[in-house]
Amino acid sequence: MHRAACPFVLLCVWLGVVVTADAQPIPYVYPFNSMSGQEVVERRLKEPKSQLDYINREKVEAYLNGIKDGAHGSAWCLSRPMLPHELNLAVVQRLKATHKPAELKGNAAPLVLAELTRRFPCAKPRKGKR
Repeated sequence: MHRAACPFVLLCVWLGVVVTADAQPIPYVYPFNSMSGQEVVERRLKEPKSQLDYINREKVEAYLNGIKDGAHGSAWCLSRPMLPHELNLAVVQRLKATHKPAELKGNAAPLVLAELTRRFPCAKPRKGKR
């Protein structure tokens, strides 16, 4: 290792120790990466009247598709063919019907995953058969 790099490496190691030694969970501060259940329900079920309404609906569709894609095959398994926007609409309608407004104020991802898992559970592998 070069001598000039040594102080930099030591600083990085020290910062890593200082930062991780007292690591506390912090709120997720990227609002453009997450949506509340309320936002998902309102934006997806609203009849679009303006370009902004269409943009917001597409954002919800993309958000839901990302959740579905990240957990498909592990948390939920599609058991029959279904168009993505139809599945999204069914999930959002179910969220609205089964959750109180206070429950929809939090992050929508766990609610969406719970509904997908309830509706489309993955088959458990049979023991002893291959």
